[in-house]
Amino acid sequence: MGTIIKASMIIAIIGTLATKGITAKAEDILNKTQGVVDQANVSQLSTAVELYYLDHNSYPPAADGIQLINILENGRYIRNRPSNPSAFQYQMAAGSNDYILTLK
Repeated sequence: MGTIIKASMIIAIIGTLATKGITAKAEDILNKTQGVVDQANVSQLSTAVELYYLDHNSYPPAADGIQLINILENGRYIRNRPSNPSAFQYQMAAGSNDYILTLK
């Protein structure tokens, strides 16, 4: 009977270690996926900023990425708000002739 308990404990330990390894890998995959999604959102937001420029002859007057997303969303330049608006950094260049949009 002692052998069965030891075997059960070993199986439980292996299962726990395997589950922790899978969880860590899943978290890595989710983090990488979020990074890819954020990069795609930068591209989409840049397109929306250019459309805004065509309509207003200036870039959106926002102090940061969250304000930019609010302006674009309110103006119906984007339909789906990014899941993490604070991931974006937006800055207008001097004279409103250019802008910088990056990930933080």
